[in-house]
Amino acid sequence: MMTTLDRSFHQASAPFRYPPPIETELDRLADLFARLPGLADAYPPRWLAIQALEGGADDAALRG
Repeated sequence: MMTTLDRSFHQASAPFRYPPPIETELDRLADLFARLPGLADAYPPRWLAIQALEGGADDAALRG
């Protein structure tokens, strides 16, 4: 069970930053995912972009 302190730490943490060429692609993909209402409502667009680049296409969210 996550405590309030744990939640505030995770919310305040800065996202991991990849090298600039990868960040550019992540931004492009996240923008595309953000335009898909059902998907963007269920998952953060940046997370979806990272999954797509890492080959997480077997995830149900990216197949759907």
